[in-house]
Amino acid sequence: MSQLLDPTFVPIREHGEEARKDDLLLYSMLRSTVKCTKGKEFLMSEADTLSGQRVWAKLKEHYMGAGNIVAELAKDDAYLFINTPLPEGTSSNTIRLADAISKWETHFAMYVIRLGKPVKPADKLDFFRRYISNVKEFQVVFTMNNMVKLVHNGRGGKDSINEFQPDVIIE
Repeated sequence: MSQLLDPTFVPIREHGEEARKDDLLLYSMLRSTVKCTKGKEFLMSEADTLSGQRVWAKLKEHYMGAGNIVAELAKDDAYLFINTPLPEGTSSNTIRLADAISKWETHFAMYVIRLGKPVKPADKLDFFRRYISNVKEFQVVFTMNNMVKLVHNGRGGKDSINEFQPDVIIE
């Protein structure tokens, strides 16, 4: 049934009857749970087809689509969170790092969903490094990493500090 949440999903012929039953069930669930005026309007527009998939696609576009103020604000809030470093002097003794990282991952996922396109792994790493830049334990790691980069580059390496890959030194 989860495939119906994808508006581009089209069932293969052999599973058409099962997919139609799932679509009717989704429509029925939406009809019993959607209470907003716009949602009711979408349900009524599909009353002749009883397509839950189409109603879901319209709801998703309306509430998460481009230009939706609430969606844009949520994206901006998520971007602010993932781009703001933890407070100065943060250490693993003052916060639970696993919880902070999990919270960052949640906001990052929300940002990517609202953005509507994938974020490059290098950009994600930059966001994450910025977020944890004030954690004392990580500052030592960053310092060591930068020292290795500088030594490597001082010996004729052509990598910039931002493009450095640790496996270059290992070779």
